[in-house]
Amino acid sequence: MRKLLYIAGIIVMAACQACSSGETSMPKANASPTINSATKVAENLKNLKFDYPKDPKCGAALSEGVGDTTEYKGKLYGFCSKECKDEFLKSPESFLSRIAIP
Repeated sequence: MRKLLYIAGIIVMAACQACSSGETSMPKANASPTINSATKVAENLKNLKFDYPKDPKCGAALSEGVGDTTEYKGKLYGFCSKECKDEFLKSPESFLSRIAIP
């Protein structure tokens, strides 16, 4: 009986040792790629050539910043926010009829 307890104890200790020899903490997330990706996206949005210099929904100047884009009938439109884009997509012709596209 004593020998059996001794063997069981060794097995438990070996299992504990195996568990503790690996990583004990979660790997650290590297935030830099996310920040860099967001920065690159913002820079790329500024470099796009839009067919109208303003948000067709609210009239905000795209030079102030672009929050989202969409292509409609082969033309690229920029928006100050996703909400403006979503409203535009519900009825694009009604918004485009109000603006003069150069």
